[in-house]
Amino acid sequence: MLDLGSWWRETTGLVLPLGGNAIRRSLGAEQHKIISKALRDSIQHALDHREQALEYAMQFARDLDSTLANRFVSMYVNDRTLDYGVDGRDAIRELLDVGHKRGIIRSSRRSISWISFAGRRFG
Repeated sequence: MLDLGSWWRETTGLVLPLGGNAIRRSLGAEQHKIISKALRDSIQHALDHREQALEYAMQFARDLDSTLANRFVSMYVNDRTLDYGVDGRDAIRELLDVGHKRGIIRSSRRSISWISFAGRRFG
């Protein structure tokens, strides 16, 4: 068995990108702003009200105890959810490049446009 996070760190020296959101480019800048704000506000609310958010998530936990569920949720909902950071964006670019080079995805990272999230412009 392989620990994907350890392998990625050893191979690239970068953090493992666990997830992200994409918005169709054709929706336009105004819709990007609206969607980005809704996502940011929702994530911030979950971070600010962690206990209630975890309580809500527990209904989908499938027999997971609350301690383990809290640990699991912490992997996906944290400050990096609002801002990947420079190393996080570098990791996403690397993941997309690797996927493109191996024929897993059609587009390279060069076709990705970063939009403002958490009040910052990424690119």
